[in-house]
Amino acid sequence: MSQSQPTSQSLEITYSITVPEALSRPSPPPTTAPSSGTLSFPLNTTSSRNEWLSSLEKALGEARGELNEKLSEWKEVMKPFEKVEGTKKKGDGEGQEDDGEEGEEE
Repeated sequence: MSQSQPTSQSLEITYSITVPEALSRPSPPPTTAPSSGTLSFPLNTTSSRNEWLSSLEKALGEARGELNEKLSEWKEVMKPFEKVEGTKKKGDGEGQEDDGEEGEEE
């Protein structure tokens, strides 16, 4: 039995981040963070099924890390919008931490 030449495989993840219109109304949508892209991670196809699964697990872990980085970039870009939203709700929840138990000793 001759084994065929292993084919090169990779895990490809395509993402697209869109700012909801409700958040971008006061100004144009932010464009400093990457809004779409494709991440590619090679998979081990030359070995056993277990090694292939291990390489897939590793690739998924790396993809998760890279997507978390992209999300962090977007969180930074969206901070000014959060501040605008925060000032609208400024009165909500103020003083909830004060439970009236000041001066109580254990």
